[in-house]
Amino acid sequence: MAGGKLADPASRSGEMAYAYGLEPYGETRGGSTPLSGTFNKTGIDTNMKYTQLSFQKNTYVFSVVIEKSEIEAEEKKAFASLTSNLEVEGFRRSKAPESVAKKHIKPDSIIEAVANSILPEIYRKIVTENKLSPLLDPKIDFKKVKPGEDWELEVTIAVRPEITLPDYKKIVADIKAKSKIADIWVPGQVKVKGNEDNEKVRQQALDEIISTIASQAKIEIPELLVETELNKRLTHLLDDVRKVGLTIESYLASKSQTLEALKSEFRAEIEAAYRLELVLDSLADKESIVVSDDELKSTIDKLKSENPNAIHEIEHNTYMYAIILRRQKLLEFLSGL
Repeated sequence: MAGGKLADPASRSGEMAYAYGLEPYGETRGGSTPLSGTFNKTGIDTNMKYTQLSFQKNTYVFSVVIEKSEIEAEEKKAFASLTSNLEVEGFRRSKAPESVAKKHIKPDSIIEAVANSILPEIYRKIVTENKLSPLLDPKIDFKKVKPGEDWELEVTIAVRPEITLPDYKKIVADIKAKSKIADIWVPGQVKVKGNEDNEKVRQQALDEIISTIASQAKIEIPELLVETELNKRLTHLLDDVRKVGLTIESYLASKSQTLEALKSEFRAEIEAAYRLELVLDSLADKESIVVSDDELKSTIDKLKSENPNAIHEIEHNTYMYAIILRRQKLLEFLSGL
């Protein structure tokens, strides 16, 4: 694990923090608590009941029942919204009679519109009332969706795990002593004077410190987090394989590998990456390492000046840059112990 690769998980952390609109916010830029932010309420007074079914490996499962009166009210709003853009031959746009419009609007479109309207508010209600710190968007399973009846759902939410950190100051001291170095070079900083061998030793020491802290920490990674990332990887692999005209079976045969072995390999990599990411976030939290607005603005302005054709993309990824800056400050902190 090279020090230069530490930013790799950062993009995932940015994705995790935006779980269903619970955006990160505040002075602890790059922080680990999505609920430190605010969110815009939709104004829906949701008539629903929920019950916690289970809690295992930092993953909650809730059973949710939405009353049919709520569904019917939202269906009317959804129908009105869909008909406002409906074009039917013989009628002006949005002017088709209700009886005609119903024949041109698919029931699935109504269900999708209702779900998009109600589900975010339901999710926020569960999260806020139970004071949860979600890591990513919830998994929602529709158990019963029938006209004129209550909706029944299951909502699965992976939350930030409790982490017990090892004595990281002792780890740093021991590795520094073993490596016979007083300071550690941090990527992005001016390298200390000395030959390349000394710099290599310093980088190896930093890598060892980080990996040792992560491996000795006590943490239980939520299964939903792992499964979500695993599915993404498999989907991307399948797409790449198809682009070169292969099937997944022929690809695996060329690698002398089974699908189960590949999944196990991916799973191990994913768990290791998230362990590292979450442990380092926890350490930064404990040491109150933050990125100020001025620090972030300075970095963003510099990136914009160096990449004038990518300004929109840079602004869109502001939170990711905050995470990288915070990680950089954490490395500087560890190197200075």
